[in-house]
Amino acid sequence: MDFNIEIELKNLEKENLFEKLGLSPTGEGVTEKIVKEAYDKIDKRWQNYRKEVSHRAILKKCDDARKTLKDAYDILKTNKDIQTYRKIQKLQQQSQQQQTQNNKEQKQAKPTQQEKPKKEVKPKIKVSPENINFGNVNLNRSLTKIVNVTSEYAWQISKQPQWLNIEKQGDKLKITFTAKEEKSFDEDIVIKSKEVYKRISVTANAVAKPEIKFSQTAVNFGKFDIPNSKKTEISVTNTGTGKLEWKISNSPEWLKVKKVSDKIVIEFEPKKENNFNGNIEIESNGGNTKITVNAQVNDPEKPILQINKKNIDFGKISISEKKEINIAVENKGVRELQWHFSKQPTWIELNKAKDNLKINFAPKTDGIFSDTFEITSNAGTETITVKADIFDPIKIRKAKRKKIIIASSVATTIIAIIIAIFVNNYIKQENAWETAKNNNTFESYEMYISKYPTGKYIEKAETMQEDALWKSAKNENTIESFERYISEYSTGMYIKNANNLKDSIIWKNTQTKNTILSYKTFVDNYPNSVYHEKAVIILNDLIEKHTITQQVAKRIFNNFWATHVKLDVLLANCQTLLKVSDSCPTLRG
Repeated sequence: MDFNIEIELKNLEKENLFEKLGLSPTGEGVTEKIVKEAYDKIDKRWQNYRKEVSHRAILKKCDDARKTLKDAYDILKTNKDIQTYRKIQKLQQQSQQQQTQNNKEQKQAKPTQQEKPKKEVKPKIKVSPENINFGNVNLNRSLTKIVNVTSEYAWQISKQPQWLNIEKQGDKLKITFTAKEEKSFDEDIVIKSKEVYKRISVTANAVAKPEIKFSQTAVNFGKFDIPNSKKTEISVTNTGTGKLEWKISNSPEWLKVKKVSDKIVIEFEPKKENNFNGNIEIESNGGNTKITVNAQVNDPEKPILQINKKNIDFGKISISEKKEINIAVENKGVRELQWHFSKQPTWIELNKAKDNLKINFAPKTDGIFSDTFEITSNAGTETITVKADIFDPIKIRKAKRKKIIIASSVATTIIAIIIAIFVNNYIKQENAWETAKNNNTFESYEMYISKYPTGKYIEKAETMQEDALWKSAKNENTIESFERYISEYSTGMYIKNANNLKDSIIWKNTQTKNTILSYKTFVDNYPNSVYHEKAVIILNDLIEKHTITQQVAKRIFNNFWATHVKLDVLLANCQTLLKVSDSCPTLRG
């Protein structure tokens, strides 16, 4: 933008606007913020002056100042201050002068003068990753890595280590390392593109590592009966490189496990019925392994424990009673059953016989008792639950008498409270009714009705409430008081009188104003009023009179305008006509 802020600021000074705005016309210290504030002030004044026709001169000045300050603000917003703007202008001028000088020198140069040769730009080449580490690789094993190559020109492999297999695949290198001998490797791959070289560092370790392998890692002997036994062997082989060393570090107690050459021999001779599950743990320099072993063994001649009762309930008994219960203990198997009881509760007595267990109970204290004990045998364990509810007859009789006394006392208290509440409510309601009658207002009866909606005097209160509101409306004798009655009692006893009295007040107010607007409002808003017909007649008469007044006013106005009378003198003369009526919009316009 071609804009000299200093000149424009001086132009503004001539118009005496800078004194009013408190700005320096030299442009020094003028910042974006100051110019913005000045613009806001000028703009506000311009908005005010544009509404007044008599201020066109100052309006023009303000508008010019607005545009100037707006341009200044836009410049300062970009360059921050006037000094920066001047520097930019100076630099632009210097640049143009330099360019002009260069053009002149080029024209004056000799035709034989040769241009200097351009420097050759070397191509850029990138690889990712730049370092490859294959780590430890077992002998006779291979590992492959991919390298991405980015270059502006064609490229090729300049140097390749013999221990690597490298394939160029488009913009990638497929690098494969095969461990053939136990050794460490460290060498670079070199890539060439137009005499530019890029190195890729590659390292690897070929190691001899044994790996242990088993013919099976899970042994399941399945289901079988005592006295049968089971035996199996697991072969151990080395699938890696180097010498394999291994041992059996742990095995279940119910198994016989031993190492025989390159095999694991497992023998199982169960002595009892059970579901067997366990692990054989192997440690080696080629890795550690667990071998799982499972078997389900059945004893066809085992003893079988059978009890006829597992839940003993003595029921509800007196503290002086004694009870005995027998539990039958039977063997449903082949071999001899050996059993005994354990964990005996202190409040019962247990006695073992050959094929039964006697439970004796002689309670000494009342209360609810519940406990368990066990019958343990070579055929398993059974848990027996015992419970009893013991009561003391003497305590029960005393408790009954106490309850009767308490119940009687509570009943007496409740009755007394109910009577007191009833009497209290009765007194409160009587007082509330007396207060409502004494005040004899709509609000006092409303308070009684809301507090006692089913009270003794509810019907009287509703009737007297309407009478009180009607009496208050007549005493006030206002539109508002009658409208309140009509709103509360739209079908009340005095609704007709209320409507008539309200219309009468409105009609009197209309007659008092005695204007077209007042009668027009009455005719529109009260079409059912007894005064409606009369209002229409008066309204038509007023409109006819005002029409004549309007015609006279128009003739006077046209005569004054035709003789070039000033507008303020004309308005002063027309003011006399305006006093004739307050509802002549044509004349007022």
